[in-house]
Amino acid sequence: MTKVLAMFGTEAEPKPVPMTWDNLRACSTLQHAMSEVLRRYPLLPLLSRNALEDTVLPRGGSPDGSEPIAIPKGTPVTCCLYLMHRREQEWGPDADVFNPERCK
Repeated sequence: MTKVLAMFGTEAEPKPVPMTWDNLRACSTLQHAMSEVLRRYPLLPLLSRNALEDTVLPRGGSPDGSEPIAIPKGTPVTCCLYLMHRREQEWGPDADVFNPERCK
């Protein structure tokens, strides 16, 4: 947060820095916060596609998810980005916590 304040100032004492895309891109703290917001609240919570050809996924076909699974051509395949971005296996035990530091 201090980098944002150092670059742009505060509401009470703003710095005369123009709000340009280059200035915003240079502000890494802001970029990390935006990445964390999009992780927690993705623009598309679900992503769906139809398989264009027969294929086999290497995992997901058994109760424990360790066996291959066949996906026939034309099968709808859906990925829940909202849940994927909250998996403790991927993001750690604080997956439900807003933490821009994890995006560094």
